[in-house]
Amino acid sequence: MKQELKQYPVCWNGATKMLGIPSANIAAELKMTDFPPLADPWQAIVNAMENPLGCPPLAQSLKPGSKVALMTGDRFTDQILGAQEQMGLRLLDYLNSLGVRDEDVTFIYAPGSHPTPKWREIMGQPFLNRVRALRHDCFDEASLTYLGVTSRCTPVWVNKAVMEADFRLAIGEISPNVHGGWCGGGKIILPGVAGWDTIAHNHFGVVKDINTLGLADGNHMRRDMEEGARMAHLDMKVDLLIDHQARIVDVYAGDFVAEHRAALDSHARSIWMTKME
Repeated sequence: MKQELKQYPVCWNGATKMLGIPSANIAAELKMTDFPPLADPWQAIVNAMENPLGCPPLAQSLKPGSKVALMTGDRFTDQILGAQEQMGLRLLDYLNSLGVRDEDVTFIYAPGSHPTPKWREIMGQPFLNRVRALRHDCFDEASLTYLGVTSRCTPVWVNKAVMEADFRLAIGEISPNVHGGWCGGGKIILPGVAGWDTIAHNHFGVVKDINTLGLADGNHMRRDMEEGARMAHLDMKVDLLIDHQARIVDVYAGDFVAEHRAALDSHARSIWMTKME
């Protein structure tokens, strides 16, 4: 007897193929919840920075001569800030409007321990020409500053350029992460601009304890990350909330824990998590 197949479209090597699964073998269908993509993501970023959660707006924190460390990671956001969308240039213009000169901005590409040979290409030369720019190297001990240990005994080593700034501003994204529960928030500091010893000790918990995908407050690894980020005085985090098609559907900014949890409660869990009956 021929089995009835249910067909599902699957992206494959730049094209779409149909995957047939016997209907009798399907226990449930998990579907993403789509929200409308933002019509003007840049204006949403500005609105979020001017109305942050849990910290003052940039206009109250920055003044002429302020040294700013600007960070982003090796995920979706580097393409938005970089050559693909060039929002990084708009962000520099916005900082200029607050009295911060390009020469007072240090851009730190924050990949943690990930290899990123094409980071300059991703960010684009027009952006890199305007600021001092560097890629964080977690293995370069001379470029790190020691801040102490977390309550989980993680030694916190962070990039010197980050700690030498008067203000630390980071832009990232929020999407599920296997061990940290979610991307975004304080993860830009640990592992983003942390030393290898810091990353290794924090990630050791992945082997020792099991975390649930999508767990935030009860996630020991994320709590350790956030404690490290607090020690590094991450002043403002901007997080883009994306859907499964990598479209920006909302923006949150402010204290890195407050904005992160607000994003999870409002849209992130609805997009990425399905309640099983």
